[in-house]
Amino acid sequence: MIHNFTRRFRQQNPDLPDSRQLPLRLVLIVPFVLQIFMAVGLVGYLSFRNGQQAVNDLVYQLMNEVNSRVDKHLDNYLEQARDLAKLNADSIATGLVSTENLAQFQYYLWKQTQLARSGFILYGNTQGEFIATGYIFEDDLIEISEILPKFYGNNNVYSYATDSQGKKTRYTQEPIPYDFQQEGWYAETLKAKKPMWTSIYTWEFPPYPLAIAYGHPLYDENQQIVGSIGVEKRLSEISDFLKTIQGSPSMKVFILERDGLLVADSSNEEP
Repeated sequence: MIHNFTRRFRQQNPDLPDSRQLPLRLVLIVPFVLQIFMAVGLVGYLSFRNGQQAVNDLVYQLMNEVNSRVDKHLDNYLEQARDLAKLNADSIATGLVSTENLAQFQYYLWKQTQLARSGFILYGNTQGEFIATGYIFEDDLIEISEILPKFYGNNNVYSYATDSQGKKTRYTQEPIPYDFQQEGWYAETLKAKKPMWTSIYTWEFPPYPLAIAYGHPLYDENQQIVGSIGVEKRLSEISDFLKTIQGSPSMKVFILERDGLLVADSSNEEP
C-alpha cells in the first residue's frame, strides 16, 4: 500500500530528485574525501607560511650579520685615519718630528705610508708648502707629491714614483698648478680649528676616484695655526671590502650618503 502510494506520488511529481540516484557509497565517501582535501590544503598552507617565515627570518639574520660586519670594518677603517692624523699632529707638536727639514719629513711620511698601508698622508702649511705620500694605482708604488715654491719657483705640484728606498724615480704626471689650500682636509680643518672629516670629494687627477680625508690642524708654540695634517682614504677600498662579504651571489651591499650619493657597493658594475 505504502509502496504503491510512493510510486504513484513519484509519477505525479517527476521533477523531484530520486534518492536512489545517489548511491550510499558516494554519500559516505564524498564528505570524507572533502575533509581530506581540506586537511591537506590547510597543512600545505601552514607549511608554506612557516617556510616563508623561515626564509624571512634567515634573510633578516643574514642582513644583520652583514650590517654588523660592515659597521665594524668601517669603524676600524676610519679609526686608522683618525689615529694616524692625531699621531702625526702630536709628534709635530711635541717636537718628536720636525717639519723644518721637509726632505726628512717627506721620508718620514713615505716610511709611515709603507708601514701603515694607508691612503695618502697629506701635509700643508700656511707658507704654501705641500707634501703628500701614498699608493698610486699601478705597480703598488708609493707616490710622492710636493709643492715647494722656494725650490721649484712656482706653485705647481710635482709627483714622483719612488723605489723601495723612498727615492724619486720618475714623474707620474706632468707638473700642474694645484691649490691644496682649497682642499677640505686643509681649508675645512683650518676654518673649524679642530680635527674633522671632510665631505666626500673627487680627485682632481685621473682616475678621479671618490675620497674622504681626516684633517688635523697644526699649531705653533703660540697656539697659532700654521698648517694641517691629513689622512686620505679612497672609497674604492670600502667597495673592495664589500665584495668579500656578500652573503649570497644575488646579494648586493650598498653604502649611501643621506643625500643619496653612492659611497661604496659590492657590485662590479660601473655606476
